[in-house]
Amino acid sequence: MTLLFAGRRALAQKSRWISKSITMQRYNMARSASSAADTFEKVGVVGLGLMGHGICQVAATSSVHSSVVAYEAEQTFLDKGRSRIESSLSTMVSKGRMTQDDADAALASIVSYEAE
Repeated sequence: MTLLFAGRRALAQKSRWISKSITMQRYNMARSASSAADTFEKVGVVGLGLMGHGICQVAATSSVHSSVVAYEAEQTFLDKGRSRIESSLSTMVSKGRMTQDDADAALASIVSYEAE
């Protein structure tokens, strides 16, 4: 589709049209990305550091995925990451943002592995 714009009002209309078009493209991309994420049964997280344990926790509490596989190089790092997740979930339970049953289900869905 070719559009021709001439004059100030037409240019203003063009910029509104382009802005609306870009917004719709972003919305459609986000929608298709979220529907694609719904098809994953398992999610894997490599590394349970500051970011990894948060990603693991969000994936586990979303209840979209049946299990979350957490992989860490050493058992000590795996234990630290798991304790961070447990601490965060217990804080959410104490503040009333989550029930204890939901927190237990999230912890149960996390499968942990370490490098051999």
